[in-house]
Amino acid sequence: LLGFGSALIFFSLFAIIITRLFVKVKADEALVKTGQGGKKVILDGGTFFISFVHELIRVPLRSLKLEVAAENEKAMVTADKLRADIKAEFFVRVKPDEMNIIQAATTMGDKLSRPDEVTHLIEDKLVSAFRTVAAKMTLDELNTNRESFIMEVEKILSKDLAENGLFLETVTISKLDQTDEIHLKDTNVFDAVGRKKIAEVTQLNLTERNRLVREGEQARKAQDVT
Repeated sequence: LLGFGSALIFFSLFAIIITRLFVKVKADEALVKTGQGGKKVILDGGTFFISFVHELIRVPLRSLKLEVAAENEKAMVTADKLRADIKAEFFVRVKPDEMNIIQAATTMGDKLSRPDEVTHLIEDKLVSAFRTVAAKMTLDELNTNRESFIMEVEKILSKDLAENGLFLETVTISKLDQTDEIHLKDTNVFDAVGRKKIAEVTQLNLTERNRLVREGEQARKAQDVT
């Protein structure tokens, strides 16, 4: 009985230790284990993990929503030298294959589970793509041809994001408007040209509006005299 009890205690302790060392993979993630035994990607089941021997990174495979804004002093410059405020949402995810999972884990580590930190890491790439495409289109074209604008942005980002193991699913624009003139700088060449353009368009429209109003008044006076 003593021997049986000792064996039972031993196997119970062994089972507890094994259970605690075994890490399961969730349905929407992958595991990257480094350390003794080399780098290994686990997509199904689980793996044994010893903290002082291995390092484990959880790589989420679900879609991540990254929010980016370029507004006011950081607004984009368009082809007609106007500035445009933009807010957009990028939906990205890590492709469920070994190469992309390792690339994502290597470049971003455990930050992948926190969308805000992922945004901070790759925000320059996202904004740069917007600026590159915006510089080739006028403000009116950006507004009327949003689909073409987004397609060009996606072309640029597909290659850039692949360096981080990310796949771009889609881009949505929640805000696209002309930057308020109070944020334009007099010492900036682009802003100076933009101010001139704004003045030309607004003054021309005011003049045309005034002409239509006066012609209407004259027509009504003529009717009254008749």
